[in-house]
Amino acid sequence: ANPGFLAAYSIMVLPLTVGRILSRYFAPGLADRSRTAPRVQAAVYASIALIQFLAIIFTVGRGATLGLLGGFAVLGLVLAIHARKRKPATAIIGLGILLLGGLGLLSWSGGPLHGLAKRPTVERFVQMLDPKSGSSGRAAIWEVAAEAAKFTRVVENGDGRKDSFHSSRWLFGYGPEQVRPLCLLYRSPKYNAELPEDPFFDRVHNDFWDAWLTTGMLGLTAHLSLIFVILFHTCKWLGLVNTNTLRTAFWCFLIIGSAGG
Repeated sequence: ANPGFLAAYSIMVLPLTVGRILSRYFAPGLADRSRTAPRVQAAVYASIALIQFLAIIFTVGRGATLGLLGGFAVLGLVLAIHARKRKPATAIIGLGILLLGGLGLLSWSGGPLHGLAKRPTVERFVQMLDPKSGSSGRAAIWEVAAEAAKFTRVVENGDGRKDSFHSSRWLFGYGPEQVRPLCLLYRSPKYNAELPEDPFFDRVHNDFWDAWLTTGMLGLTAHLSLIFVILFHTCKWLGLVNTNTLRTAFWCFLIIGSAGG
């Protein structure tokens, strides 16, 4: 199992868990107050949030950490806009700009914060902006996955027989745990140059490509539809999309953001 997937899914759930706590106990205008014991409910939600947070931290993923910060920023913006509070929303946007600017200063070789960038914990985040040591390897993997998703090459079995279902692989995929052998077939010169001594990963660090290669277009559609429906009903349960305007905005941002990502 890849712990990165646990972190990737947890960062989508944790802000909603925190939002549930805030909407029920600290912002009565966002949702109706339950008459059951609030302290017991608060303890249950806090325990769930703590477990989710620890699961993210122990995966030691820099992408998950940044994603979690982004998730909380979006949650803060939604709550501020829903409550018609301009100052908190402006503060969140300003803080995000400062964090991005600080990360840029850390990666600047002659900048005032470059010395801090040498610390192990900080260095892992700074390397994300370095094309030589950061994301270049994964970019090469994604290019291989994009080429493999065209399904132009026919896979051969160990006895030399060609795949008889090749023409329908784009629709149904190659099945679970087939990312490594499939991408080895499409291994590119750029990948060989970027990661010459690295064995190919069992995942391509991109849920979209993983789902498409293993389950095809049908599986990818079902996978994304499930996530979209869960997110929508969770936001509806939190009282964040209780009007037609908010529901329309939710689906527009979700679809555009998914396509852009």
